[in-house]
Amino acid sequence: MLVNIPILSALLALGAAAPSLAGPAPRCSTNAECLKRGLPLRAPSKRAIYNTALRTRQANYVPNTFAFTGAVNTFTAPSDGDYFFTVQAGSGGTSDAAEYTSYGGSAAQVNSTIFLTRNTVLNIVVGGQAGTAASSFGAGGGGGSFVYTTDDSLLIAAGGGGGAETAYPNPNNGRDANSDFSTDGTAGQTGIAGGTNGNGGSSNLAYAGGGGGAGFFSSGQANSAGSAGNGGSTKPSWAGGVATNGASSAGGFGGGGGGGGNGGGGGGGYSGGGGGGEFNNPGSGGGGSNYATPAGVDSVVSIGHTGNGVIIITQLNEAIP
Repeated sequence: MLVNIPILSALLALGAAAPSLAGPAPRCSTNAECLKRGLPLRAPSKRAIYNTALRTRQANYVPNTFAFTGAVNTFTAPSDGDYFFTVQAGSGGTSDAAEYTSYGGSAAQVNSTIFLTRNTVLNIVVGGQAGTAASSFGAGGGGGSFVYTTDDSLLIAAGGGGGAETAYPNPNNGRDANSDFSTDGTAGQTGIAGGTNGNGGSSNLAYAGGGGGAGFFSSGQANSAGSAGNGGSTKPSWAGGVATNGASSAGGFGGGGGGGGNGGGGGGGYSGGGGGGEFNNPGSGGGGSNYATPAGVDSVVSIGHTGNGVIIITQLNEAIP
């Protein structure tokens, strides 16, 4: 069979130049439409990438600082996001007798980052330092600091320092708050037990004994002995324990135990510190314990804080719906 080469070449050239009958590739305007039609997903636009990055928006937020006031305050989360908490408790009171001085135990500081949803309301309790006891009596325990929701779900607790024992003739400083997240409050110097699992500490029920600090769930042990300090109160009042020897030996706001004639009061905290010694065996009060919710991130404890407590809440970011 003979093939006309010039004619075949011309036909092939015409076929190559002819437009495709298939038309343009199918397109969709949204990824939802693409999925419905079984087509490849659209590549994200620069604007979409930018908006996604903004879903967690970083900003220089102003810290919310709650100084000591002796009352319960509240904080309302303005938006969903992570919040960084700095929670310091109050230190124990000092006993001063001229050339003899015994100092209160130092308080704890707890730091934690916690995610809050918008309009979450938190109760804020800033623990107070117990005062300087007059006439060398035992001093009160420092108040614990607490952050908890309106339905009493605890987020953070920082322990207060124990109160000093009578300064004369053998001064002994109050015991520090716990330096970790162990659940038990510190025992008083003479062995009076601190609270466990969020409860108040025991008081020294002998004459001139110190009162136990309050825990989150219960008050320090009541004490009706002569010249003694009473246990600190838990929520909702968080009052420091009263002292028979006068207001100067009272526990700090935040559930600090009252100082006795010779024994220091226990510090408030997640679990309260134990009361100090008594007339025949003086001794300082124990410190409170600490807590951070398991939902928190990078939770740490440090001790060494003196003075009234403070709570600082700093928003770190904002989740954009």
